[in-house]
Amino acid sequence: MVKKNVRKTVYKLIVIITHIISAFYKLKNFKKAKVFIYTDSRGYEITNLFNRRNPFSSYVGYFIKNYNVDYFICPLEHTTTLDFLDLYNKHDRYDHIILHTGVVDFSPRPISKLNLLIHNKKRIYYKFFQKHSAEKHLINHYDEKYKNDEYTNSLYSLRMAKDRILPQLHHMENLIWIGCNRVIRGWDGNYPGERPINMDVIQHYNAQFLKNIDNTVDISKWTNDEIMKYTCDNIHLTKAGMDYIKKEIVKIIK
Repeated sequence: MVKKNVRKTVYKLIVIITHIISAFYKLKNFKKAKVFIYTDSRGYEITNLFNRRNPFSSYVGYFIKNYNVDYFICPLEHTTTLDFLDLYNKHDRYDHIILHTGVVDFSPRPISKLNLLIHNKKRIYYKFFQKHSAEKHLINHYDEKYKNDEYTNSLYSLRMAKDRILPQLHHMENLIWIGCNRVIRGWDGNYPGERPINMDVIQHYNAQFLKNIDNTVDISKWTNDEIMKYTCDNIHLTKAGMDYIKKEIVKIIK
């Protein structure tokens, strides 16, 4: 409990300090191109306590220093593309939108946890999806179980994504979407738990998003060695991974 409270205090201090620094750069870069950044937890470098909640340990920091940036890094416990679409309705105000979401949406999870996630996001979930579509999706779960206990499923189906999510993203001409890498079976890095055996379903969704969004950072072709270099746990980026993403985004912007 003491360690947990210390960690929370450290996080709060980091957030306060980085917000002050970010405000300075926003004022300094007031006349530069406007960039909107929205990410899930992959927007933070998590291998070090002081990097968590710190945008300057992330690729996000580069853009804060060089552009007029509004950023949201993992604003919710489970940050999804639905959350981004629910928040973002002024994309014409920005020269570039950097969106780094999807892994929460696509990942298979036990049905009980998925139901809880949908319940917590009920307002926005049923804002985008009709109830009968959602019910049909939940019935048609994956055959694989988590730890041989519960069947698994993703937040929404590929069809639901094609009909309700991708058209909205496709029409954002100034959008840059950062995709998902493969998950290596048998390697968890510093992840303490056990991931579902069917994590490869992420790539089915990833392929559709890459196909339907004009400007993307495609990391699906990373080799096993690159995944172990650029991520710490198959999901979250290392410093090398952050540098890679930053360079790829800069290529698109320039």
